[in-house]
Amino acid sequence: MLARPAAVKLIRPDKPISVEVADRFAFEAQAAARLRSIHSVEVYDFGVTRDGAFFLVMELLEGMDLETVVRKFGPPPPARAVHVLLQVCEVLSEAHEAGLLHRDIKPANIFLTTRSSSLDLAKLLDFGLVRTIGCDREQPATPRKLAGTPAYLPPEVVTADCYGECHVDGRADLYAVAAVAYYILSGELLFDRDTAEDMAVAHVVEEVIPLGQQVTVPSDLEDAVMKALAKDPDSRQPSVAAFAEELREVSVPSWSAADARRWWQRYGEAATKPS
Repeated sequence: MLARPAAVKLIRPDKPISVEVADRFAFEAQAAARLRSIHSVEVYDFGVTRDGAFFLVMELLEGMDLETVVRKFGPPPPARAVHVLLQVCEVLSEAHEAGLLHRDIKPANIFLTTRSSSLDLAKLLDFGLVRTIGCDREQPATPRKLAGTPAYLPPEVVTADCYGECHVDGRADLYAVAAVAYYILSGELLFDRDTAEDMAVAHVVEEVIPLGQQVTVPSDLEDAVMKALAKDPDSRQPSVAAFAEELREVSVPSWSAADARRWWQRYGEAATKPS
């Protein structure tokens, strides 16, 4: 009925839908729809089909997620990494100002696409684990398990499983953004372990190998990323916005429209399949 290309996310349950699951799906759709940043995915509609499947109608994106970019083409130059990270920080800043935590920041949820006005546009995907900051008894409950992806879990989220998440704020998303920065700059995870549990525990008890020992990057960029990876949230930048301010000042050249055009002309055919 929209008469334009769209992506439809379908969840087909294998058993009757509980009220809690239905509320969680609606909360995801409404949270995503509240954001107005160009770096969030535009939501057109959501609902339940006659046979009980949830659907979420969104803008159709053509391009490639950041994890695939790194896997196929290697770590991007620091200039491009900073360019992408600043876009992610922009949409997260809006979400945090609205009282929303994403809770699943990872390269696979950062999608690179093209627009007439921007050849290297980053979109933040998947608000399926979003929750309000602090204790909100009105929001739907999240299933009782660690929320997020083990490779990018903030330490306070790992320990929150023991005593609740009321203390978790936007600095948890900041840690995950920094973990993404570490990965796309170096091609290495913070902690590469055999099991999800071991990986999650490592975020709490093990020290991160300094970024500069993994890859050559400007010292001010390394300092900003490593500060955001502090175990104690109080030792990080106070917000994603503050981290973005530091990124804008690092000593890397800007990623220009010409740089982006050259990359998309070279790799665009492989990177513009619909997703």
